[in-house]
Amino acid sequence: MRLCLFVAVFAAGCVSACAVRSLDAGKSPNSFLGVGFGDSIKSAEQVLPAGRNEASPLGLPSYRVNQIEAGGVKYQSVIYEFTARDGMQLVMVRFVQDSATGVLRHLQDTLGPSAYANRRLIRSPYGTAEITWQMPDGSKAEFRGADGELVLIGPHGSYLEPEIQMRQESGVD
Repeated sequence: MRLCLFVAVFAAGCVSACAVRSLDAGKSPNSFLGVGFGDSIKSAEQVLPAGRNEASPLGLPSYRVNQIEAGGVKYQSVIYEFTARDGMQLVMVRFVQDSATGVLRHLQDTLGPSAYANRRLIRSPYGTAEITWQMPDGSKAEFRGADGELVLIGPHGSYLEPEIQMRQESGVD
């Protein structure tokens, strides 16, 4: 119990300095801006009280935070989606174009190199790359620098991928 409390306090303290967190470099992400995969929407409200509750296109509970800065990166919007059984399992992020290089560097430092990089785009300017990390536990990170987007899918969230497409098609980000 004490360890859980320590981790929660530590994660909340990282909001201003850390975005994607992993317990070990080259491992699966375990949180974004202090909200961990598996956390409840109540936890997100406590860590990022400036956000607001909303519903996803499929009616799942979501939590949105707009205009937040962490580690020198400006995020236009961060949307967390939650399931009843597995807690937070999807994060959809929009960042300003000037922050693309910083986001990508942080991802590579945290998650390690990706075996799934799109080689054509990786040769273009660094921040415009499209890179996907597929982790052994089923979690995934997708970086699309030219579009200013980052998507993180938790280890129990692969079935939420249609949410991403539905938001893109409807213009809801």
